[in-house]
Amino acid sequence: QAFDGGLFGPRFTLSHIIEVLPVVSAQTESSLSMILSWLLHVRNSDMKSTFVVTGEFKHIGPDEQCNEFVMGALLEDGFIQSQVQRRERKIGFAMYCQAMLARETVSARLKIT
Repeated sequence: QAFDGGLFGPRFTLSHIIEVLPVVSAQTESSLSMILSWLLHVRNSDMKSTFVVTGEFKHIGPDEQCNEFVMGALLEDGFIQSQVQRRERKIGFAMYCQAMLARETVSARLKIT
């Protein structure tokens, strides 16, 4: 949450990063995707395992967790939907949300989002 606004206040938020993705170069998009991947921080629930930034957005497995504030922002801005639809048909996004929200560890805040 400190990132979204943070030091720069409302002048720099996750929404600003997501907005520019369709209009930046492929190299810049790749860099921004790595940043978003790191902020989302999808990792195994076992904190002893190493966290690896891939820059790819994938289904969150039942044994994985993420930064739910960032996930909420990415869902609200349509970013996750666009990423899932790139690789799958529209039904893929519904299945993605269903699988994510069915996890026992997901918070009520994210379910409301």
